[in-house]
Amino acid sequence: MTATGTPGFDTLAFARRLKAAGVDEIHAEAHAEAVRDAVAEGVASKADVADIKTDIANLKTDVTDLKTGVANLKTDVADIKTDIANLKTDVAGLKTDAADLKTGIVNLETRLDAKIARLDAKIDAVADKSMLRLGGLVIAVGGLIVAALKLFP
Repeated sequence: MTATGTPGFDTLAFARRLKAAGVDEIHAEAHAEAVRDAVAEGVASKADVADIKTDIANLKTDVTDLKTGVANLKTDVADIKTDIANLKTDVAGLKTDAADLKTGIVNLETRLDAKIARLDAKIDAVADKSMLRLGGLVIAVGGLIVAALKLFP
């Protein structure tokens, strides 16, 4: 700090040098004040430096938080990728199960069709036998009626 209160710039010494070089006192003081003002604009105070240090510390904390957040996101993405892979495996298993069920249904339909065909054949055979028996019965009853009419004219 200088005698004038501006860090790093002594206006009194500057004005004396100008006077020693032949500049009148009014101009020397005006130049000294102008230089002081220009220098003061670009000089940071201790409070400014403290504020910047606080801002840097806050930024470091923010960066650390962001890094933690990114690490958490990477973990979440890895978990999601694992879940997707598991779902793909499950879907593949379901597709296999569906194909197996479809094959089972086709096999069942084939067996049912064969059983139905055999049952139809049996029904037809029973119907044929029943028709023959009924026909035989009709002939027998007809013969009995004819015989009864001949016996009891």
